[in-house]
Amino acid sequence: MYNHATGRIEYEDQLENPPHFDPATLTPGQTHVIKRHAPGVPSRTKYYFLPRRPEYSHTPSFPSILFHVNGDLGPTLNAVVQFVVIDGANDPVVAHHGWSRMRCLVDWPQFDNPVMDIAAKDKNGVPITRNQLLREVAGMVRAFIRRNPQIHTDWRVVKIVGLSYYRNIWIPLLALDA
Repeated sequence: MYNHATGRIEYEDQLENPPHFDPATLTPGQTHVIKRHAPGVPSRTKYYFLPRRPEYSHTPSFPSILFHVNGDLGPTLNAVVQFVVIDGANDPVVAHHGWSRMRCLVDWPQFDNPVMDIAAKDKNGVPITRNQLLREVAGMVRAFIRRNPQIHTDWRVVKIVGLSYYRNIWIPLLALDA
């Protein structure tokens, strides 16, 4: 929600009843203050959302899949590699689509990257979980950064806020603490 008094975007995350907020609709390449109130623990975090191409910078085709740790949006790649426990880890987040594969593109400013496939089901045909999806995407982003030494961002501090779908491709929502 836009706060006219402060001129900032604020987001209240209530895990029991997720809001209709989608960080994919925030302007990429800018810092946004995201506010969350867990029971008894209010927090406010500034995120710098990495720029994305214009075709991936508007409202996605359907709501983004978000990743939280203890109610906070966007675990870092370092936390993911260290097997952080995310909220709703066992949710089968893409099961309702019935897909067997998902096309994913790491959209990083000024870099071309091939579209990658992610299996939407495991070898037994069971839909993947939020946790499995996060680990696949984290691996793709980490490999992309390591492949491109011109990127001067430490992969460990990049946050994966979510995954947004635009017509036929999934785009990771990437941010840094600001």
